[in-house]
Amino acid sequence: MSLLKPFRFSPLRLRRERTGALGKQKSTTGKSFLFGAVRKGRSSSQIGKHWQNKPAVIVYRDGRERCNPGTPEGCAEYAWRKILLWVRQYCPDVDASLCCVCRLPITLKACTFEHEAGRGGGKIDERLWNPETHKPINGVSHLWCNLNRGSSRSPIFHGCNYSFDVRGF
Repeated sequence: MSLLKPFRFSPLRLRRERTGALGKQKSTTGKSFLFGAVRKGRSSSQIGKHWQNKPAVIVYRDGRERCNPGTPEGCAEYAWRKILLWVRQYCPDVDASLCCVCRLPITLKACTFEHEAGRGGGKIDERLWNPETHKPINGVSHLWCNLNRGSSRSPIFHGCNYSFDVRGF
């Protein structure tokens, strides 16, 4: 079963006529749109041009940080932070890094960045530690755990491999 479902429109609101070209549809208003198109991840070449003039790590006024996906340095920083989170979530009892949502072992190849506060507008934060409270934030999780959790603000597991006091680092 596919996770992607085709777009569904009410027959009362919108009547479609087939144009015959690769699933393109034309509504009664004359606007074309793609029906059932597969959504793919963006590569760095498809990121908007407004990202190219910004630094690799954008620091907002309230202290939040965001890695810039439009530059190679920003993509490398994002990958580096993901590796550091994976190392932080290593637990010696099971001799593996654990997912921050389901607490099952996770490989570096299978991990995704899990934002503790969700990825909504105005609240994205890609820091590893909160300098005000000196506590860890964010983590890495399986893709399916990340998709199931969505953008909710729920507590996550930060692993066994960190110190509460990070001021000396």
